[in-house]
Amino acid sequence: MDQIQIDIDQDDSAISNQAISLFVTVYINNKKQTDILDIDEFFQSIQDPGIYPLFTCDCGFFGCGGYYVHVTHDEQGYRLQNSYKPYDVWNKKNRIHTFQYLLDWHEIYLVGKKLIDLLNQLHKHDQSLDASSGMYGMNLISKISYYKHILGKLNDKLK
Repeated sequence: MDQIQIDIDQDDSAISNQAISLFVTVYINNKKQTDILDIDEFFQSIQDPGIYPLFTCDCGFFGCGGYYVHVTHDEQGYRLQNSYKPYDVWNKKNRIHTFQYLLDWHEIYLVGKKLIDLLNQLHKHDQSLDASSGMYGMNLISKISYYKHILGKLNDKLK
């Protein structure tokens, strides 16, 4: 089983004094992954397997950087397979790297909980605050209840 860890940095957003930019660095087996985690895509990938723009550049717009990752689910865990170029439309011919990581569902739960706890803390500190993945990403604060719902379903599965 592979191991996942995250580091979270935050900075004032370039677009508003009422926004925070979050930069989530992912380490798998102590190896830093390229680009930052797109928090919204991460939660969606917990709910449903598929091809996700899971990593984005620091600006938060997928396409100028970042890459797609094929995410699968099974009883053993949450599986990340291969990275693909960030074109508008995903195509398996655009593979950048071949890899396969199998991550324990409990570790995925802990990563999700850490992200939700941070979003809750930011919202509690200032209810008018927005937070995004990268400098210009979508507002994540408005989706806290949705993320909690996804994590709650995962927690039920872990019992």
